[in-house]
Amino acid sequence: METWMIVASGLGVVILFVAFWCVTCSLISRSGWAGLAKEFATTLSPAGKRFRFVSALFRPLTSYKNSIRVTLTDAGIHLAVMPLFRVGHPPLLIPWQHVERYEEHKVLAYSKLRIEINAAGIAFDIMLPAGSKADVDAYLAKRGL
Repeated sequence: METWMIVASGLGVVILFVAFWCVTCSLISRSGWAGLAKEFATTLSPAGKRFRFVSALFRPLTSYKNSIRVTLTDAGIHLAVMPLFRVGHPPLLIPWQHVERYEEHKVLAYSKLRIEINAAGIAFDIMLPAGSKADVDAYLAKRGL
């Protein structure tokens, strides 16, 4: 086999993998993220209290395990998917009034702060470190919520 055929085959495999990856990420976003993006997509990267490797659960089926960056801001909760998974997932800014409740939640030996959000008819949870409750309390108090 000639060298150019080997290179072309390898390049073809890489192109197919990238296309498959992009389609898969876009399909996953249809479970809720895309619906939220219609109303809450943002291009801003706000300043605020930032948490990396946060998990989110879009009921009933889609879980974003440790792949979300959350920033708590005066305007709301900014959510961004890690760059590797970002296709079809624009950053979101969910206003505070969409927080239905939040509570400390114990998962095995770890405590997390589970924030339940219902926005644009889409219910989902995000899990922050347990120590973030004071930050969430402060932001909600500023908004009178």
